Amino acid sequence: MRLGIFGGTFNPPHTAHLIGAELVMDEFHLDRILFVPTHIPPHKEQPEVPSAVRLKMLHIAIKNNPSFQLLDLEVKRREVSYTIDTVRELMAENERDSLYLIMGTDQAEEFGGWKEPETLLTLLEFIVITRPGYDRERIDKLLRGKARIFELNIDISSTMIRNRVKSGKSIRYLVPEGVREYIIANGLYQM
Repeated sequence: MRLGIFGGTFNPPHTAHLIGAELVMDEFHLDRILFVPTHIPPHKEQPEVPSAVRLKMLHIAIKNNPSFQLLDLEVKRREVSYTIDTVRELMAENERDSLYLIMGTDQAEEFGGWKEPETLLTLLEFIVITRPGYDRERIDKLLRGKARIFELNIDISSTMIRNRVKSGKSIRYLVPEGVREYIIANGLYQM
């Protein structure tokens, strides 16, 4: 099988995550996308929403797509989540499969500061989903020419969604309806 590993904080998961994953799966002939929400991201502040809540929102977002699978292995570790640890664990569990690491441009730009970036470059292939306005050549340089670039012309980010909620603006169609309802019902991102 060809498996895409799509990690991130997913704070919250939004339609660009889902559309990007679906299109990448088709474009690169992947059989399944493994969504891996981080518990504590090493390169960001601790999210204001706990990992268990982000895991629940991601479950709501992807539950109707049989090609999407939710993995809670980073959340279960209860510590800072390093991609290299997750990749090694998934490689051990999926020895016969080809693994592809899917990331956004924001993650690609931080790649040099990751734990064991050179090792990651030798272990698997990279697919970077870019948003409008990102420098494709810069991303290619940061990942030493090992990245396959997929341009997604949808400019939606989790930060934008959190800011819209804080401002009392609608997030309808920016996140799956079940996620929107969960955010409202639980008063997430209000402050």
